[in-house]
Amino acid sequence: MNAAILIALVAASAIPACIPLLRNRPVSSKYWKAAAIFALSALLQVALVVCVARQLLALDYSVRFAMIGIPTCVLALVVAKRGNDYSRGAIFSPSIGLVIWAFLITLH
Repeated sequence: MNAAILIALVAASAIPACIPLLRNRPVSSKYWKAAAIFALSALLQVALVVCVARQLLALDYSVRFAMIGIPTCVLALVVAKRGNDYSRGAIFSPSIGLVIWAFLITLH
């Protein structure tokens, strides 16, 4: 699969979490934390895709990246739930992130 398509997919998964941050309305500190934690997972996904595309790593390393990325997505979900931001992108983006991790793991 093309690396640009996967990177675009990861970027698209971050859009729901970014929309409330770009509005002029205030968001809770829990939302900021959940978005930052999810951003770490998204950066890991992009790093994996880039490294595999440039043949720096084999696709088998996706499991090792996911060992950090999946718990990070789950932690973002927990933080968002505790901050009562479960109706916004703080829940939707990490959920999509979990699906992307599952897809990256199954590719190898």
